Amino acid sequence: MKLHEHLGAELESDLRNITRVIVSSYDGLPYHLKSIFLYLSIFPENHEIRCTRLLRRWMAEGYIAKNRDMHVEEVGERIYNELINRSMIQPCKKKINPYVSVARCRVHSMVLQIILSKSMEENQLFLVKKHCNEIPESKPD
Repeated sequence: MKLHEHLGAELESDLRNITRVIVSSYDGLPYHLKSIFLYLSIFPENHEIRCTRLLRRWMAEGYIAKNRDMHVEEVGERIYNELINRSMIQPCKKKINPYVSVARCRVHSMVLQIILSKSMEENQLFLVKKHCNEIPESKPD
């Protein structure tokens, strides 16, 4: 609720500050959601991502795990729904399922730019440009 109130005030003040608002939304994510959200950098801009594919990738790569009360699939579905509810990813197609409300999602191009930037800042990603012969350097800790 607080995030919604904050975003509303930010957007009303100046639409050109949308990048700052997106960064603020990212900063407001709980710690466990940040790396999961940054994982979306592997998908192309505005690409439709199947929920099942995304959940399987998160599970296979260790981003989500079973907790004592829920199976790993349920944990993933909750995280997926939370990112949609926070408007961090855009829903594409509705799905009739009691746990997952949206079958596919996409990452808006502006949000993807923030994801790529944050991923590089946190050394989770480096970009190799076409015809690049240099080895990327990691940031000093």
